[in-house]
Amino acid sequence: MLKSKETVIANRGLHSHKCKKKWQQLRSDVYHEYRRNWHEYPERQYLSPFPLHLDLDVTNACNLRCKMCARTIMIEKGNMPDIGFMDFDFVKHLIDEGASQGLASIKFSFQGEPLLHPKIVEIVTYAKKAGIIDTMINTNGMLLTSEISEALLDGGLDNIFFSIDSAHKEIYETIRPGADYDKVVENILTFIRLRNLKEKNAVQVGVNMVVMEENKDEVDTFISQWSNIADTVNWGLDHHFVLKENPDKTKDIKTEDDNFCCSQLWQRLIVNWDGECLPCCLDVERELVVGNAHNNSLQQIWLNSPLYKLLREKHKSGNYQDIKRCKHCSFVLLKDT
Repeated sequence: MLKSKETVIANRGLHSHKCKKKWQQLRSDVYHEYRRNWHEYPERQYLSPFPLHLDLDVTNACNLRCKMCARTIMIEKGNMPDIGFMDFDFVKHLIDEGASQGLASIKFSFQGEPLLHPKIVEIVTYAKKAGIIDTMINTNGMLLTSEISEALLDGGLDNIFFSIDSAHKEIYETIRPGADYDKVVENILTFIRLRNLKEKNAVQVGVNMVVMEENKDEVDTFISQWSNIADTVNWGLDHHFVLKENPDKTKDIKTEDDNFCCSQLWQRLIVNWDGECLPCCLDVERELVVGNAHNNSLQQIWLNSPLYKLLREKHKSGNYQDIKRCKHCSFVLLKDT
């Protein structure tokens, strides 16, 4: 049993997962090529003509106020961006541009709960018909009815990741106020049953756990509970927990041999519901807006944004700490742990 944050880091790292192989073996050659590029592009610092992956936050609305969620924290601070929904025509425009430029993957969520979008099924279906190799959503699972599950599976969803965070009902419902543990578990099992009935065995079902003070002792229990049910069991440290537990490191984290270079700058682009684009999945407060997809094409933003160019230059040269948002990133803080 894991007893402390230090033990979690030592044994699991900042992020880790346990994965079955069957769904991977059923994926196409182009999928596996995309995954090779996902790892190789950052290693070579290769700037592709278009991002490999888009995070399209079709809505930043959510039906829960989970205590560790950056969205909840921003609402409490009063600095949450306006809440809204991507227009379906705008989503199609972004998908069409990506598909024409070799885009491989789209996740239809970032800060919000994608099942709140009234056209989420149509969005996923449109992306698959456009030729997107890998489609995915992160969800809290509360709104996933059997009808929506069937429609998503029929529409071509490739991956669904459920955020659960605890193996115990009481702890789960403390972390996720308003959620119903039993209902979410039932919805997950129903999705898996329907997937199996439809013989869509290449669809990946994952469960996610954010490790924080409340659940740091139950990582092994969580893994054991879900390993024979889900295809992947993912766990990662809550970034606020990391920063809180490493106050001294936030003052000056540069070392002489520090060669940290963020992989996201060569992999993904995030588009918020209102078109504002971000280079980083942790930049929830939008400190690093690289452009707006209503004003410029995604390719123009990816290749020509002055801020994007600066970020890549700073990271390639080992001077990421010149960027305030990057200097205090928890990925950097735990890089050498």
